[in-house]
Amino acid sequence: DLVRSRGLGDVYKRQALDHEEMPPWSADTNYLHFANEREISKAERDTILAWINGGALEGNPSLVPTPPIYPQYKLSGIPDTIIYMQPFNSNAGSTDAYNTFVIPLTMPQSRFVRAIELIPSDPSLIHHSIIKADTTGDVLADTSGNSYTILGDISVGTYAPGTQPIVFPNSSQLKMGIELPANGDIIMQVHTPAGTSGQPISVEIRLYFYPIGETGIRPVYDFVPLQYWDNDFWIGPGQVKSFSTEQVTFPFDISIYSAFPHSHQICTEILNYAYDTASTDTVKLIKIDQWDFEHQEYYYYKNLVKIPTGYKYHSDHTFDNTINNHHNPNNPPQLVTVGLYSHDEMLFDGFQFMTYLPGDELINIDSILASDPLLAVGIWEGYSPNEKITNSTVYPNPISNKGCLLYTSPSPRD
Repeated sequence: DLVRSRGLGDVYKRQALDHEEMPPWSADTNYLHFANEREISKAERDTILAWINGGALEGNPSLVPTPPIYPQYKLSGIPDTIIYMQPFNSNAGSTDAYNTFVIPLTMPQSRFVRAIELIPSDPSLIHHSIIKADTTGDVLADTSGNSYTILGDISVGTYAPGTQPIVFPNSSQLKMGIELPANGDIIMQVHTPAGTSGQPISVEIRLYFYPIGETGIRPVYDFVPLQYWDNDFWIGPGQVKSFSTEQVTFPFDISIYSAFPHSHQICTEILNYAYDTASTDTVKLIKIDQWDFEHQEYYYYKNLVKIPTGYKYHSDHTFDNTINNHHNPNNPPQLVTVGLYSHDEMLFDGFQFMTYLPGDELINIDSILASDPLLAVGIWEGYSPNEKITNSTVYPNPISNKGCLLYTSPSPRD
């Protein structure tokens, strides 16, 4: 897409490749690999840069493929439940707005969520959205714009710019899910950036459930052990500063499924790890060398990561408040302090986890998700009668007793 999008300009294309922002993948794969990596090789990057630097000359126009058509949804199949947040007009005027919405689930029995896809009507109008579930019925909607605290006893998921759908493994080896209560409520906090007042916002939550009565599903939980809110958290104009925090949690072993690091616009680097204070053992969690607020996501570990009880979680964030940081929204740079608004900064790193069971660290998440039918979404690339169809997927792979073949159709109506 970057190469095809000539309208963006060669300067933008060159910058995106130079800063390794395309394809969007922030995690340092020299530090740790993840299941859902999107990378471009150095040879591929150098080839495209050489083409751009050479004037981005057009080749044979008869060989130009039809621009791809991306599906509206990133998960395949039909969701079991679609929750629609009541549309509202942004009330974020000169400052950011936090609003809380409550949507009844109206389910006669509890259900385990297998996958979640959140679709905002306009992603640019949402700084983030946190989704929880509640069993008490005591949480009230708050559209004052000042609903900074989100209530609810079950963490469901987080949406931020660039976030991919949440998909949990579903195989004979491992079944994971979030349990939603019968006749409970979905609680959704929506953070809207300043200057968007009056613009309409709506959100669609698409939920895929395990079948009723499915057994062997392991509950998934969400926690944010790494947060820093101290008064010394500020970055002056022209400064580059780092902040660190540590936390010990849980008197039992856990298995971490994914990482969700979070900062705002002038952050450049993030490092998370866990370590044993009584030995030299260190467990790598994630390293980001070029943080990009516009491309956040859950990073799924290739294998479940065991964190023994008593280990400390550690986080380092670096913030560049200079003109050298091309993500800096202020020119000239302005004072940035810790806070909840878009122009503030934040250190807020979370994880999805389960209670540890022996052998968890041997479970290969990468291979399970690679054959997941929910992730088998095709992209229509156009078709010429003289072309051979080679884009096909078979799952599961290897096949035990039956499989399913997906293929790219010659035309959208076939």
